[in-house]
Amino acid sequence: MIRFAILAFALGAAWLQTRPVLPDATWLALVLPLSLLAIWRYGAGAAPWLRRGLVWLLALVLGFFYAAWRAELRLAENLPQTWEGRQVTLTGRVVDLPEATSRGWRARIDIADIHTPGAVLPRRVMLAQHVFTGEPPPAPRAGACLRMRAKLFAPHAQINPHGFDYESWLLERGIRATGYLTAPPQVSEGCDGALRAFLDRQRDRIRGHLQRSLAERPYAGVVVALAIGDQNAIPSAQWTLFRHTGVTHLMSISGLHVTLFSSLVYVLISRLWRRSPRLCLFLPARKAGLGLGLLAAAAYVALAGFGIPAQRTLYMLAAVVVCLGSGWLTSPTRILAAALLAVVLIDPWAALAPGFWLSFGAVASGIHE
Repeated sequence: MIRFAILAFALGAAWLQTRPVLPDATWLALVLPLSLLAIWRYGAGAAPWLRRGLVWLLALVLGFFYAAWRAELRLAENLPQTWEGRQVTLTGRVVDLPEATSRGWRARIDIADIHTPGAVLPRRVMLAQHVFTGEPPPAPRAGACLRMRAKLFAPHAQINPHGFDYESWLLERGIRATGYLTAPPQVSEGCDGALRAFLDRQRDRIRGHLQRSLAERPYAGVVVALAIGDQNAIPSAQWTLFRHTGVTHLMSISGLHVTLFSSLVYVLISRLWRRSPRLCLFLPARKAGLGLGLLAAAAYVALAGFGIPAQRTLYMLAAVVVCLGSGWLTSPTRILAAALLAVVLIDPWAALAPGFWLSFGAVASGIHE
């Protein structure tokens, strides 16, 4: 029953993502007590199928309103309308690797300080610097702390059937405003996130080293993309070829890459660990392989810039390692359900991603077989 209740919870979170508006919180105050009352009143003496149905309905409702609550928190960081298009001065850190464009660059910025009196800005924004004449400005270094003058706008994008939903992409990543610089940025001090900045600087150094070492190789962009998650390194001609051959999904670090790397580390550590009786007495080889495999997956996700698909895989692997390592759950389907619950609780937006359900469906099919 619990496994199907977790599935119902995930479906409730996915259902919320399809709604044009968020539900009123008063509905939760009405529906939740009625669901609990129905389970208490009819659960004991009802037929087993009815009891299960009531529990699944309650889980569906909880998943729906949990996702609504998380969406309310995210939307509360919106840029106030009174500050749209107004010039503001801020200090922020460049998050992830800046993206070079034909006329300049674009990057995610975590705002550390606002210097314009009275300005109210979201914590994370997407800023760009463009020029229409002359040489494009160089992109800042990843992890750099910059003082900038910019104009910000609430996220807006066209919504076409079966097309890319840019607003949803920004919402999922916590980017609640976009804009452009009105003056060249200046290096500053006082930004938060020193650990993330260190990781981003290391990724920038690795990218530069790979680009210099593989400058003349046609596969240089692919190596960079699979090593540090920078898909912009792949030329447009190669992207066209990958689309025609149906392998574009292999060029972005996702669950397949993270799980494969973690599994390889698990097998290697387990086999080497068994060669030492002293190590096996200290910690079983299986648990050592699980723990170090998870650490390897976390390191790979950090090197890839904490992309959303890679993060989901890391959450799922962490749930699996906890279940297997502690011995709490041994049934494969229960472990899968625990991983599903962990991912949806941390990232309710994942419930509507096709890759999310394909990943769990593939694992479930393998377990069934």
